[in-house]
Amino acid sequence: MDKLRGIKTIADLGCGIGYSSWALKGIFPQATVWGTNYPGSDHFAYSVRLGAKKGFQVYEEIPEGAGKIDFLFASEFFEHLREPFHYLRRFIQNHKPKFCYIANAFNTISVGHFIEYRDGPDLISQESASRYFNQILKDAGYSKLKTNLWNNRPSLWQRGD
Repeated sequence: MDKLRGIKTIADLGCGIGYSSWALKGIFPQATVWGTNYPGSDHFAYSVRLGAKKGFQVYEEIPEGAGKIDFLFASEFFEHLREPFHYLRRFIQNHKPKFCYIANAFNTISVGHFIEYRDGPDLISQESASRYFNQILKDAGYSKLKTNLWNNRPSLWQRGD
């Protein structure tokens, strides 16, 4: 997709063992790629070692001084957070990603998922979480781009400025 040319910084939230970060580095070799993971986990240790060999870095959080991120990639990440909406708003505010490529599975019963999610004092049901999440992106100035992917998923969002 021509719109994605010129990507210089990528955040891969919840990068697991690092294969998605490695793939993103291969697709965008000129970009700086940061993955995030839980420190102390086997996944963290493996992804750090893989990143050292393949040209990306892994942290608990995107480094404070990273500034603007061109491309946010989050596959099966947000539904594992108790407060995913706060995390999304904070990430957008701090890093102003131009593109967000997101695959969420809020409405599934699975290990590490929640029946309800928090947004401050509000509880958002599992069934409403995806629409609520998408509305936050829309309110922040993002529009969903049509893709040729199955059922238009994962979702690709672009900020409108």
